[in-house]
Amino acid sequence: MTLLPHRFRPPKKTEDKKWETIRFLIDNGFYYQHIYENVTKTVNGFIKLETLVNYPENMRDAKEFVEKYRSKTMNMKDYNVKILFQFHSDIFDEEMVETLWATIVDKSKGLYKLDNIPFYAPLVASDDVVFAEFDQQQQMLTYRKTVEFSGNSTIQVVLMDKSTDINSIRNKFEDLGCVSEKVNDGYFSMEIPALIDYKLIKQNLDELEQNEIIGYAEPCLADQHRTI
Repeated sequence: MTLLPHRFRPPKKTEDKKWETIRFLIDNGFYYQHIYENVTKTVNGFIKLETLVNYPENMRDAKEFVEKYRSKTMNMKDYNVKILFQFHSDIFDEEMVETLWATIVDKSKGLYKLDNIPFYAPLVASDDVVFAEFDQQQQMLTYRKTVEFSGNSTIQVVLMDKSTDINSIRNKFEDLGCVSEKVNDGYFSMEIPALIDYKLIKQNLDELEQNEIIGYAEPCLADQHRTI
């Protein structure tokens, strides 16, 4: 089994050519991780990510893609890292734990990049670089602090109107550029990418909330998403 990140969206089972392209990309070290061009940093350490590269959907483009971005390849074992988060949940008003997948940035320094949308953990988002170390009591890598913010935000959504299909809401936001991961038929967590204008997303969230279809929380809101 090949573990792929949350942002991967599989084609239909009958689309053999697309599956052939996906296998070719994976075999060449591309696991649908984010690849950016023109990456810069501002003076306060915030990473500015420009030009998110789209993955190809046919073999001709895939071969060009592999050659152009060969320096961005990853080893599959980089995905075999889980980090424990311990926190107080305002939603459930209790102490909780959650484990998130991460890729290795610098193992010797304890630096890892988060590769999940957090379901419950506050103040962290996908692609954040965190410092984690092995905890003797927990017997696993445990989060200590965030050292580099990705600029992504995390939104938690609870379905209030049980007659509404939760996947239809997820698809609505995916069309706006925001992928999500579903916990169950009544709850999902959504990623707001750094380059997405949050104003339109929030307008849709507010409308759904006012119509008592959902409730939502903003446990991790990047600076640029606060100024809407």
